[in-house]
Amino acid sequence: MFFARDGRFIDWGAMKGKDAERDAVKKGATDESIEMALFRSASWPYIGNPKGIVAKHAGHYRVRISARAVLQQPGYVLTAAKAPVPLTFRTRKPAGADIINEVRAEGGIIDVQPEKQVYETTIRMREGESFEYSLLGLPMPLARNPNGSAPSYRYPPFPVGGQPGIAVQWLEVEGPLPPPTWPPASHHVLFDDLGIQVKPANASEEAKRLLRRFVTLAAREPVSEEDIARFDASSSSVWTRVPPLSKPCWQATKRSWLPAISSFCASPKPHLTPSPSRPASPISSPTPVPTPACSNSRRRASCRIRRFSEKKLNASSAAPALNVS
Repeated sequence: MFFARDGRFIDWGAMKGKDAERDAVKKGATDESIEMALFRSASWPYIGNPKGIVAKHAGHYRVRISARAVLQQPGYVLTAAKAPVPLTFRTRKPAGADIINEVRAEGGIIDVQPEKQVYETTIRMREGESFEYSLLGLPMPLARNPNGSAPSYRYPPFPVGGQPGIAVQWLEVEGPLPPPTWPPASHHVLFDDLGIQVKPANASEEAKRLLRRFVTLAAREPVSEEDIARFDASSSSVWTRVPPLSKPCWQATKRSWLPAISSFCASPKPHLTPSPSRPASPISSPTPVPTPACSNSRRRASCRIRRFSEKKLNASSAAPALNVS
């Protein structure tokens, strides 16, 4: 990776004095005649994320990039490539050269052409994450640090005609992007078509209706009214006050509406039901497992957990078998 102007390497270190080098780099940040040239795939060790770009909020971000496919010739000279170079992005939290956290491919694959073009894609980032360029099918350096010495890197020889890569002129990031519909789909799942300003005429009856609607959507087979009625007490006080769709609204919802939904989702009934596409298979009653003796204090906590689990297991053996997929 290096910077170039008019197809030739820029030696920032040759500037006289650190101030001159710093000023030149700062001025070059807005100079679109300067290109960032990259000629390797993303793998350990690697730092290829745009400086200073970190997601403050989780969501989808639009990335626009102006780039062209190039060939690196001896002497750090750039010429036009003869074929496209595939590019994607990888999201992860900023770190050093060691890739020690989760890495995800985002934005699909972009075939960067030899002619300078602007490409646009959308990537998903979590809070605190950034993204890095990831060229596909290019060499990766061999890192060596024998006897604990400073690492050195060995690249494979240049291929005939030059080393393929890309040259980037500029990059834009916008986000997090708003959802395509408002209220979002998650709001419709819980509140149907009530909109942002939820104002039911009869809060208690509306809460019961929404609960039954959610159960119908979530369960894989009909749930009896007797079973649903057990969750009505948690949802009857959804709207003691009708707030807007904001943090106070979600806090109020969490205290009232979500317990009913959580209780239903945590119950076994909507999950331990046969799949419509697969025949049901019987499960025999579990056989009690003998409790092992605890040989030392370090195993006491584990044994207590196992004894508790066995009590529940033995109690469930008296229940009729369930049919599950």
